[in-house]
Amino acid sequence: FIKQLSQYYEVVIFSENDLGMVSEILENMDPEGATHKLGNSAGEIRDGKVLKRLEFMNRDPRRIIVIDDNPDSVELCMANTLLVRPFNDVNILHDRTLENLI
Repeated sequence: FIKQLSQYYEVVIFSENDLGMVSEILENMDPEGATHKLGNSAGEIRDGKVLKRLEFMNRDPRRIIVIDDNPDSVELCMANTLLVRPFNDVNILHDRTLENLI
């Protein structure tokens, strides 16, 4: 998914977690380093939730699409968001949720 999209688009992985906590996972997702990576420090914490703020990305928000599984984290940018079902089962080896968006 990342390899395909990064040929045509700037891809940013925006985690609700601290980047130090998820760096190994992100490296496995993107071994070629084709994406930018943001952690919770790039969002706004409100009522215990990390909110993704598109205006902090220094890009025209009309040209940004957010793919997320947590409606709480994207409540400030719902018009730009494609919600997907959460990935909860690590035993599923061939989840195609993101690939099906292409």
